[in-house]
Amino acid sequence: MLNIPKDVIMILQKLNNENEEAFLVGGSVRDLLLGKIPFDYDITTSAKPEKIIEIFKDYKLITLSKKYGTITLIVNNKSYEITTYRIDGDYINNRRPEKIVYTNNLYKDLSRRDFTINALAYHPKVGIVDYFNGIEDLNKKLLKTVNNPDIRFQEDGLRILRCLRFSSTLNFDIEKNTSKAIFKNKEILKNISFERINQEFSKLIFGENIENILTNYIDIVGEFIPELLLLKDFNQNNAYHIYDVLEHTIKSVKYIESDLELKMTMLLHDIGKPLTYSIDSDFIGHFYKHNIVSANLAKDILIRLKYSNKFIDNVKLLIENHDVQILENKTAVRRRINKLGSVDLFFKLLKVKKADILAQNPKYLEDRIIHLNKLKIIAEEIVNKKECFNLNMLNINGNDLINLGIPQGKLLGTILNDILNEVISGNISNDRQELLKYTKSNYLK
Repeated sequence: MLNIPKDVIMILQKLNNENEEAFLVGGSVRDLLLGKIPFDYDITTSAKPEKIIEIFKDYKLITLSKKYGTITLIVNNKSYEITTYRIDGDYINNRRPEKIVYTNNLYKDLSRRDFTINALAYHPKVGIVDYFNGIEDLNKKLLKTVNNPDIRFQEDGLRILRCLRFSSTLNFDIEKNTSKAIFKNKEILKNISFERINQEFSKLIFGENIENILTNYIDIVGEFIPELLLLKDFNQNNAYHIYDVLEHTIKSVKYIESDLELKMTMLLHDIGKPLTYSIDSDFIGHFYKHNIVSANLAKDILIRLKYSNKFIDNVKLLIENHDVQILENKTAVRRRINKLGSVDLFFKLLKVKKADILAQNPKYLEDRIIHLNKLKIIAEEIVNKKECFNLNMLNINGNDLINLGIPQGKLLGTILNDILNEVISGNISNDRQELLKYTKSNYLK
């Protein structure tokens, strides 16, 4: 027996008490069988939407998806989607059915679902209902569509990306015919909104199987990030790089921790290399200013994929700075923190640099990792001692300068930035009296 919440049992019982079938269905059953805690619990039932509303009239209900047979029930501040058994009509624009037809047949309802591991139903008194060998596929760690894969993907093109996401996050293989259908139907992804692609890809990139997915299905990802395809088989001709640009990129994504800004930074950090490649007289490859070109390309890609402005700004900054050399002294570290705008982003930059190095020639690894560790120690000391690295931390402000007799205007900002630069450089301390004295002697005649 699966361990399901009391509220789910209550929902099933209320429907059963009205002579209606009801089952826990889909991803929640899959996750419970895998020993995971489900993110949500969906119920499928023979009850029509109007009857669902009547049965749960004493609860808060959301009926926005009623036309698709779904009523959302709120119990103890948690949402549960209750959907009537249905058969989907023809799909419009590879996204959603033009119409639905209700049915009293659980088999027909489960047969419309995407993958066998998601076409499982469960009731405490009935046990698991498995018409499509989903449990067998779970045990084999295999992703396979319910019935014909071409039809499944043509119905809803996002299922292609969902398949890659499940393979990445669950570390499952993709069944041969399902894989063939993914490549055959990949252009359908062009009909899917970037908002929906964003949602799936942002989950996919966290998976432990991400290296395999990006390696074997890069042509699929290339349908919405075509810039990545230019990295394939691009030899770097440099002693520091034993992988081509795409292989290096994929490994760096694998090595970075599970933070979306960091994952996306690694995916795009060298996206501009093919556009900046040059080779010297010794046949050594160089990519001068590739960080700037990559950052600008990344910005365009992330705008296209509908990421937030703040997310885009942070990824762009990290890419711009990913191969900038930072000396092992406080001045250099304070200056880089100032340029990035926050300490948090500086520590993220160190993680980016580490993942970048780990994806290069291990022959040159040790000294470079030691260098990053020293930079981290320096940055931590700056934070712990509350050393100044931005205007907000400077112990004088515009009002102080005005009180000294400096007129309002752009000059105030220029002087404050000049003083901040001196503090960051260690030429003067961030002591208020010393800053006032410095200002008088250098800016007042």
